[in-house]
Amino acid sequence: MVAVIRSHVQEQPESDELMGPLEYQAPRWRRIMVHQKCDNQLMEIKKFLKSDLDCFSRGQIRRISKQAELYALNVRDILFRLGRATNDRHMPDELRLVVPESLRPDLLY
Repeated sequence: MVAVIRSHVQEQPESDELMGPLEYQAPRWRRIMVHQKCDNQLMEIKKFLKSDLDCFSRGQIRRISKQAELYALNVRDILFRLGRATNDRHMPDELRLVVPESLRPDLLY
């Protein structure tokens, strides 16, 4: 009589596994944040929204305050524009991601 022994082979995880949505989103958020930091106009608005007003003159504060009314920062420090609802006045405003000039060609092509 012959005894047959089966060895348990552990499966190696494939390196080509599909990434989930969270793994895709993290690099995208980082890339958007870096490009927003490189844009001087967007950085002025971000500083104003964070109440970091020491580096601005009175004229700059007045100018930036008019622009900053249309923007909001999220928890990740990413700038969004408030999209006003035009059709129905009772609809809530929508937040729209601010795409810096340097990233626009990537979206268009």
